[in-house]
Amino acid sequence: MKPQPLPMALSGCELDDRQLAEQLSRYRQLSGSVLGVQRQSSTARILFTKDVDTLLLQETLAIERGCCGFFTLDYEPSERVLSIGTDGSHADALSVLLSALAPPRSGR
Repeated sequence: MKPQPLPMALSGCELDDRQLAEQLSRYRQLSGSVLGVQRQSSTARILFTKDVDTLLLQETLAIERGCCGFFTLDYEPSERVLSIGTDGSHADALSVLLSALAPPRSGR
């Protein structure tokens, strides 16, 4: 039986299934520190709380830069804002990345 791709596997991503699962886990950990997301078609700005794990964020961004060269990633530590951009042909990839960073929903 052929393994099913992980939900965040993107066309052009160079991570294998184990690495993708680990990256998804990092994004899910970071999602608890997301205050808000502003999205335009092929760009997004993510605002993090003051207590965001900056080492985890730096690690996650370094891995993302290495595997998905179609993203431009810029983090401004003093503002706690991550800017992500991509060309129009990878807008779906941006949607997948943002869904992984979506803050957890409350169980109410």
